[in-house]
Amino acid sequence: MLLSRLGPLIIPILVIGYSGYMIAEQYLGSYRESSQNYALLLGGVAILCALIVLARLAMGADEGEADDLPHEPAPRWHYVQLIAIVAMMALAVLLIPVIGYAITFFVMLVAALLLLGVRSVPAILAISVGMVAVVHFGLVKELQLPLPAGILEGIL
Repeated sequence: MLLSRLGPLIIPILVIGYSGYMIAEQYLGSYRESSQNYALLLGGVAILCALIVLARLAMGADEGEADDLPHEPAPRWHYVQLIAIVAMMALAVLLIPVIGYAITFFVMLVAALLLLGVRSVPAILAISVGMVAVVHFGLVKELQLPLPAGILEGIL
């Protein structure tokens, strides 16, 4: 009985604890400033998400609400999409050192958006270029964390 009441709280509490530990270790360990900023960014977002989950649980929005809806099995196409996206991510991990982050991430985003049913070419290009630019400027320019450039070495 106690576990069923505390169950939804376990993951947010663990996220807050680990994120706090990660941030504290970076600052107390005298790591580089860019490493500290990276830990603060990731840990801060994780803590914020965990606090939102805890607040929703405190207000009574729990997972039990979805049990009232009729359950229909997911269409087979959804499983194909999921497997294809996971395979693309695995392939991207292998290609990033060779081709580089920007090209690999751009191609993966375009393919994922097409696979998920987005058909507007301007929207696909805007989302893909925008995400590559945001991540590049956030990690490389602001946090000074190098990303593999691959064939674009010297250009990025």
